[in-house]
Amino acid sequence: MIKSIIYWSNYGSTQRYAELLSKNMGIPASPLHNAGASDGEAFYLGCVMDGRIKGYGRAAGRFRIAAVCAVGLEEKRADTVFELRRNTGIVDSRIRIFYARGAFDKDKLSPVHRLMLRGAMESMEGSAKYAAILELMQKGCDFVSEENIRPAAEWIIWRDKIEVQK
Repeated sequence: MIKSIIYWSNYGSTQRYAELLSKNMGIPASPLHNAGASDGEAFYLGCVMDGRIKGYGRAAGRFRIAAVCAVGLEEKRADTVFELRRNTGIVDSRIRIFYARGAFDKDKLSPVHRLMLRGAMESMEGSAKYAAILELMQKGCDFVSEENIRPAAEWIIWRDKIEVQK
């Protein structure tokens, strides 16, 4: 059974999703750096940075991860989960991966991330491939909602029913 929700959030979107899941499922949520030991499986949420789920390796080293929710800006594509699994190094095919779109507010960025963003945005300009993400970064966005995390919540309910039946 899922006994804990663990997350890594840079600017709040992932934390908001973790808190929504915690409230709706009655499972405690903790940031990875404060998370204590758990006697059951954990559901991990991490922000997507450079095509990887941030903090997953550290979480997998400390907890029995049953599922992961990656929180990013881009729309989910057919290969999103495959790419995240490969890039993050999630080799256990039993670990379920979900994807939810987060939020972006460039005013919340640290000075280092602002500088990195400026360079990234300059390299994306004029590219049709990056037009949508560039527009989100320029204008800001907030996609965090219960609807976006619902598939993960439904999976947790299903998983717990299966575990009880064993």
